Amino acid sequence: MKSKKIAYVVIPFAIVLYLGVFAYARNSEGFKFIQQEYLRSASFEEKIGKVKSVELPLFGSFKEKHTSNKTVFKARVRCVGEKGSISVDVVAEKNPNWKILQETIQ
Repeated sequence: MKSKKIAYVVIPFAIVLYLGVFAYARNSEGFKFIQQEYLRSASFEEKIGKVKSVELPLFGSFKEKHTSNKTVFKARVRCVGEKGSISVDVVAEKNPNWKILQETIQ
């Protein structure tokens, strides 16, 4: 009986915590930079047509690391275009300006 009570507390807490992290990631400076870059990407336009949206999947990967002089943002994003969509593993860094260090199309 006690384990059921714990589950009623732990599971909702974990869900709320995950949704909070997801909301933080979608509103982070790194994700906004990647969105802007990919929305105007000529190479992606060749593959999937004009990019309509750049999304962070709900169950995708995301990591942001802050040090004293730089921020590194890593994520898998989904780019949706007029002719299809692609997933991209991307690493971007701010030091002091944002730039994309690595991207791998899945």
